[in-house]
Amino acid sequence: MTVTLILPPEIEKAYLAEALAKGVPVDVVLRDTLVSRQLDQPKSEFTFDAANSTGAALITAMQASPYKDVTLEPTRLPLPVRDVTF
Repeated sequence: MTVTLILPPEIEKAYLAEALAKGVPVDVVLRDTLVSRQLDQPKSEFTFDAANSTGAALITAMQASPYKDVTLEPTRLPLPVRDVTF
């Protein structure tokens, strides 16, 4: 994947200096920085226990999810109604 980053000049200089000091291209330094940052992120500690699952467990799982925009609410559509006489 190719990504274009627009960095402030001082940050760019710092990465260029680090790359020069290590003797590697600057993209290697940037990739290593991004990878190590991703690996340092805390992982979800949620585990699913089907025998003891509750609504609270579902809420905990949804709150721990990195996909906060997911909703479980079904789409509501009006039901067809016919004239009914009781």
